[in-house]
Amino acid sequence: MYSVPAFAHECGFTNQITGQGSPSLQLFSLQRHQHEPPPFVVCFEIPRYISLISMKFTDLHSPSPIRPTKRSFLDAFDPLAGPASGTAPKRQRPELHVLNWLNTIPPVRTRSAPINSNKIDFTIPSGEFLTETRPFSNFDDMDHLQSKDEKDTSSQTTGKSNITTIKPSSSKYRSVLEYNHVEIDSTGLKMSPGIQELVQANILKGRSSPPLSQDLLNNTVTSMNLLGSSTGNVVNNFMSSAMFPVARSNLGHGGNSIWPRAALPFDPDYGYGISTPKPDYHVGYAIGKKSGFTAQEAHVLDHTRAQNYTQPGTGSILPFITVEMKSEATGGTLFHAENQAAGSGTYSVRAMEWLLDQAKAESTAVDSVSFSIAATGRLVVLSIHWFSPEEKIYYMSYVKSFNTTDTEHVQACHNTVKNIVDWAVGDRHDKLKKTLQTLFPLSKQWSKRSSMAAQLDGEDDKVDEIEDNEVQSQRSGKSRLSQRSRIQSNSRTSSQTRLIRMNMIDLYIRIKIVAYNAVEVATVYNIDSIVAFWHFLGVQILLNSF
Repeated sequence: MYSVPAFAHECGFTNQITGQGSPSLQLFSLQRHQHEPPPFVVCFEIPRYISLISMKFTDLHSPSPIRPTKRSFLDAFDPLAGPASGTAPKRQRPELHVLNWLNTIPPVRTRSAPINSNKIDFTIPSGEFLTETRPFSNFDDMDHLQSKDEKDTSSQTTGKSNITTIKPSSSKYRSVLEYNHVEIDSTGLKMSPGIQELVQANILKGRSSPPLSQDLLNNTVTSMNLLGSSTGNVVNNFMSSAMFPVARSNLGHGGNSIWPRAALPFDPDYGYGISTPKPDYHVGYAIGKKSGFTAQEAHVLDHTRAQNYTQPGTGSILPFITVEMKSEATGGTLFHAENQAAGSGTYSVRAMEWLLDQAKAESTAVDSVSFSIAATGRLVVLSIHWFSPEEKIYYMSYVKSFNTTDTEHVQACHNTVKNIVDWAVGDRHDKLKKTLQTLFPLSKQWSKRSSMAAQLDGEDDKVDEIEDNEVQSQRSGKSRLSQRSRIQSNSRTSSQTRLIRMNMIDLYIRIKIVAYNAVEVATVYNIDSIVAFWHFLGVQILLNSF
């Protein structure tokens, strides 16, 4: 009988003791000699020896894995890997064979390409080529300029399309106005003779009414000085001062509401639109009977087709004064206020033009004018908005400026604004009432524009135009039978077109349902979808025939 060490020695194994510390934690690794075959031993002693080792399995380290390690696996693909030795050779990348093979393939190049070597050099250049780099500060400057342009540019959604606009505070905004046929006349020298006559005879004229008391003027100057240094929204306090006598029962007031874009001029060739108006304050006619409009006239003003023009903002009808105010304490500028006033003032002009055009009324540039006030805490600039039919340009012409810290300027501003209000509730109101009375029968025809048929068929525009001419002819006693027959013919054509469209939509829905059912049946019964579709379509046709 052999002892454990003697048995291991006789079997051709060497006893190697590794590790340090307690013998119970030492690893006995049995390594068989390569050149000495094991002697004959009693076979029944081998299980006993193995059981002795397994009894202390918890005290032994885990044996080496049976499958090869990652290193030995990669060495199998390494052509430079040699036999195992104390120092392992440096391995090459496994994909090196593929890269070497790709280098031997000539690249596919066109005949016009310059001659190039077939070898690809993956070496990164060093030395003087990498010493000069662009400073990061330049990239920072470019990012700053790019972010500034992005801040100046915004996109606004308008019903059918997206119009890109540039903010009114940008230095580029004046060019946006010009390309959309709006020009700011900062000197007032471009006024037409008719506009000049209106300004001199009605707006800047002297008043016979008693002036404001000196105490009221002094208090106004003091309050304006406080409002000028304020950082809050003080436009309501500003407009309720003695400088702006707009508190009348027949006038309506509003502000800080977004107007639609229906009456803004836009040049599609340029692409950039005027910023959507949102005046800080606007003055127009009151809503309701206080405005002096009859029920028929109010019917036209409140019509859904006319509301975008007659009531762009909440609180008033057809505004004739728009106010844009900027606080210098928060970085506001008069330049910004004038740019915003150019949009809202032009909108008021075009809204009145649209109403006059719908009534086919004879009008001049004076009939559609509007006024705007661009103000800071210390300065108020009054401008008049008008259209030049010869130049096709909407002008914003300078009228007068007032210093809020001067009592004489406060009195002059009071008189000027009062003259504007008198003109608006007088001549402008009378012209507007005549226009609305003309439009009252025509407003009944506008209902066709809001119907679903008018949205589906673009030819209704021509029908409405012919019907408008018919109403005008009937009013003047010149009705013609040919016009009436042409209206009926166009109406029949429009009805037939709409009927065809509805039938096509119904057919499309039916085919879609048939296709859906065919796919479901084909999936369940494992048949061809095309065959199932034609079967279902045939059944549908038979059902509709009977």
